[in-house]
Amino acid sequence: MQRFRQSSIFIMLTMALFGLGGLLIAQWLRPDRSPRTWTGGNILANADWRSAADNGIPDGWSGNGLKRADTTNGYVLDDSYSLQLYGVNSFARSPRLTAQTGQRYRLGFQALIDPGTQRSSVGAQIQVWVHWIDTVGDDIRLDKQTPVLLGFDSKGDPTWTPLLVETEPSPSQAAWVAISIHALSDDTIYLDNLSMAAAGIYIEPYPQGAVAAVSFSVDWETAMGGAIHSLSLPTDAISSATSLGLQARQGTHNLLDLFAPHRIRGTWFGNGYNFLFGNQERRTWMGDPTFAWAASTPRRWQTIDWSQTPWFSHDPYGTVESDPAWYFGDLLAPLQAAQQTIESHTFSHMYVGFAQANELASDSSEWHDLAISQGLAPASSLAFPYGGSDGVTEAHWQTLRSAGIRTVVRTRVLDATNIQRGLNDRHLLIDRRWWQPRQLPGHDLVALPDVYLTPQTALTATTYLQQAMASGGVIDMYAHNYEIYNPAQIAVWQTAIQQAVAAQAWIATVPEIADRWRALKSIQLTIEQTPEQLQIRLANQSRFDLAQLSLRLPAESTGSDKGSFDQAHHRLILDLPANSAEEITIWLKPSTPHVP
Repeated sequence: MQRFRQSSIFIMLTMALFGLGGLLIAQWLRPDRSPRTWTGGNILANADWRSAADNGIPDGWSGNGLKRADTTNGYVLDDSYSLQLYGVNSFARSPRLTAQTGQRYRLGFQALIDPGTQRSSVGAQIQVWVHWIDTVGDDIRLDKQTPVLLGFDSKGDPTWTPLLVETEPSPSQAAWVAISIHALSDDTIYLDNLSMAAAGIYIEPYPQGAVAAVSFSVDWETAMGGAIHSLSLPTDAISSATSLGLQARQGTHNLLDLFAPHRIRGTWFGNGYNFLFGNQERRTWMGDPTFAWAASTPRRWQTIDWSQTPWFSHDPYGTVESDPAWYFGDLLAPLQAAQQTIESHTFSHMYVGFAQANELASDSSEWHDLAISQGLAPASSLAFPYGGSDGVTEAHWQTLRSAGIRTVVRTRVLDATNIQRGLNDRHLLIDRRWWQPRQLPGHDLVALPDVYLTPQTALTATTYLQQAMASGGVIDMYAHNYEIYNPAQIAVWQTAIQQAVAAQAWIATVPEIADRWRALKSIQLTIEQTPEQLQIRLANQSRFDLAQLSLRLPAESTGSDKGSFDQAHHRLILDLPANSAEEITIWLKPSTPHVP
């Protein structure tokens, strides 16, 4: 197999002598036809297909009949890899880009029929589709471009063909845009030199142009949380729960130690007993409930019949000093000193999908009141105990929203395993093929994709982390605090943290990531151009601050009158507080063409 490049005149002329590069010489003579010059750079994640966790389909990409190729098994024009499509009905779909209302996007790439296996003497056709995607994750409009016939040189040999596309303006309902490239014949086709960018100014989704967003969170529980209410406790439930509670206490300190070197602010999804210094006064909560739903199948509790036992009946009615496994009120101070964020895992560690909406309302009220009494902020995010978003009804969602919840995690997910099982469940809220937030249908609540990180899941979890970051997506890595106790668990968390730091991801809390996504949807951008400058007006109409907002500017930009201007990356960074607007001047090189 052969590697094609256009990095020097010598290489291009050599290719021309072998009948393999006439069009490339034309591109060198006419640089306006170069895909990357046409797009003005690239903002599409993993556009060079370098990241492929399974060494097959590049991370963030999907489709049929595609694989990554290199010089040992295919033809490469630029960098190290190309993308191979094999036969009719094969296609490659890109990661998503944030769509901005009215914005056009430019796509450029080159395509080649495999010279060794071409089936048609008249060439092969490919077609580009532009997918406009809403906040729920569904295609709301599909723009199919005119099919393109791939080229041959004067000797009749296949040659790289440039394809240049400019989209229609983004519809107002679109949250993302993606492209797919489809083979319309049985020829093997290679794609390379791909780039995509906004035809103008692009508002990047993460602060300072970070590659992705990563959160590290923990289901923060005492023995009264998931330990005593575990679905799989051994016969000696109280002793086992106490042991797990002590491990959970140590795990809290261990995780703070892991976060400290990188100044990571984690998200701690706590239950009500995490806020107590004890309960010698024998207070009751939520009316001292016994939950009839605890007898529900298929998730039946094996050791204690909670449908006949009051939920909080194993409270030792002691103090932090006498029963440190059961009360964590003394751990609030070190968490707050480290600027950690505390959110809800429900007060009682209830299986929300089994509970009644009025039980959830009572639980939410108890969590809120106790948190406020300890000087904590009201919860805006919820991690479902037991991953129990299945069974959640409209009444549950309304109850959560009334309690101030805007973001949820630990939901049921659609991934490769569930696809293979043919699982079709309306409660599957997150699609792990895309690694993006999802607004729940009919609501303004947002679900974030998350992955359980333990020694047993480490290989899969870190692969997911790589895929999410390579595709420019969002991911929450989580475990239970009683698990971050043994050396093996500490090691896999240390590895994941280092992986995210090395990739220069934006590491933030769950509510910060979700609220920034909300705020970006509210931005209004207007541009006026003269030959010498762009006049920009940016308005943040949300109630969330946008710190270190990053704008990708046209390559002809030379400076700005506000913010921090990065000439090398054509980037402007500035703060845009909630409910505010900024007017900015961008200076241009002379003779800059119109910026849409």
